[in-house]
Amino acid sequence: MIPQRAAGALTWRADNPEGTNPCTVLPGTGEAEWTGTVPSAQIPQAVGSATRPYIVTGNNDQVGATRDGNPFDATVYLGCGYASGWRAERITQRLQMAGSQMTVEDMQSIQGDHTVLAGGRFRPFLMSAFARLEAEWTTPGTHPDIAALALTLQPRAARLRDAAMRVQSWTLDGASGVEADATPARRRDAVATSIFHGWMSRLLRGTFSDETAVLRVGGIDSIRAALHLLEHPTELRARTASGESVLWDDLSTADATETRDVILLRSLDEAMADLERLTTTADVERWLWGSLHTVRFTSLIPGTDATLSIPPTTDGAFPRGFPRPGGIDVVDASGPGLGGSNYSFGSGASQRLAVELGPDGPRAFNALPGGQSIDTGSPHFRDEAELWRTNRTHAVPFREAEVVAEASGRWRFEPTP
Repeated sequence: MIPQRAAGALTWRADNPEGTNPCTVLPGTGEAEWTGTVPSAQIPQAVGSATRPYIVTGNNDQVGATRDGNPFDATVYLGCGYASGWRAERITQRLQMAGSQMTVEDMQSIQGDHTVLAGGRFRPFLMSAFARLEAEWTTPGTHPDIAALALTLQPRAARLRDAAMRVQSWTLDGASGVEADATPARRRDAVATSIFHGWMSRLLRGTFSDETAVLRVGGIDSIRAALHLLEHPTELRARTASGESVLWDDLSTADATETRDVILLRSLDEAMADLERLTTTADVERWLWGSLHTVRFTSLIPGTDATLSIPPTTDGAFPRGFPRPGGIDVVDASGPGLGGSNYSFGSGASQRLAVELGPDGPRAFNALPGGQSIDTGSPHFRDEAELWRTNRTHAVPFREAEVVAEASGRWRFEPTP
């Protein structure tokens, strides 16, 4: 049941920024009410086929209604906030690699996938900018737009060159790297994951924070906006004399006009300083993603006793929370903060449920980010968290006999005489 919106609820356009839209507060004066429900024929649908025997969704825009930057001009308004699409893309890749025969174990493996496809889209632009920086270092004056920055970065050339090399050779595996059995390759990926996310954090701030501060607006989808700036530079109407979007220019520097590559390269330099400060070491080999990208489960109720934290704040093994792999828009949802000082979880999977439907009934597996009991003294307070954080599950008893067999005890409640 999707509400049909009246025309008065959808008057926003790029040339009418004061128009109405359902992503903000609508007027209550009658012109923006629901007029019924969207006919089922107009709701996006998918049916598996012989060549594509699966249906994939990952909170993405399934029909491209937001591609033009205006989700309100589609045939039917369905929503304005979607994931970037990398999760759905990676799920599709994994299903295609697996072929037509899938097992529960295959699906669980896909649920735990933490390949950072976003890295593959942003990385070429950093590499291109760095190649220009190398040319400017070798032959000063080759690229006048980055000449001043090149001089500033010259003392840190070896450090920046190493960082760029690590990002270039990254397999896009958002590895944690802190596990005792982590291989050298996994640890290299973990360092590269840290550098990439540190760079993205600085890139987003360096590109948009000056404009949003002046305009006093927030909530923009900065990751998608930055990628659009990079991949479709000519679609932006406001451009500098050199043809680049004015968004690359830093409004806080009145005597200079920054170019795209200045922002890309300066962001890498700033990210290296951020990571050194956060990890308290200049040893890049110790910049493991799992030491920065952590998760702690706490009660959503304000003022709740801190002992409900999983792991406890006093846990010596996990003082900052459980280390986790992942990154920007990966299948195993693990949205990192990109504020530059905290890369811990902003969101994640509320459960990991995989079910096989067979003629004898369902065979299900699950794990919760916590446990089945709120009693901190119960063995079931955090037992599922131990499974969740390592991408393992337990069998879910379904039939009565299975439930009884799994029971650890019984409580009997009787009315007071």
